[in-house]
Amino acid sequence: HAKVAGGGVKLEELQAGNVCDMVIRSVLVEEGLYTLKVTVRYGGDGGGAKPMRKFYKFAATRALGLTMSSVRAGPNSSLFVSVEVKNLTDSFLTVNSVQYIPPDGNLVGTVHHP
Repeated sequence: HAKVAGGGVKLEELQAGNVCDMVIRSVLVEEGLYTLKVTVRYGGDGGGAKPMRKFYKFAATRALGLTMSSVRAGPNSSLFVSVEVKNLTDSFLTVNSVQYIPPDGNLVGTVHHP
């Protein structure tokens, strides 16, 4: 299920003319077409609340392609790991950080390619 963050306003306290912005975060495990359904109830002053529903359809696609290879220089020696990250989208992506976490007991060093 999705986690909702934002606004700082409890939905039951939203008065006429006020705005409530929300960010919905959810991990989409599979590629495909998804639908977000938003339901709002209004007019609850004595006349009973009426629902209004809005559906937002969007496609989830794979954004990155990862290829990894490793080579050991010899018995009991260094293991070199290479990872290629490929942008599979039609837009610009920014990678904020990259970190390799080795198995317990192994040390990490970085070899920079010119």
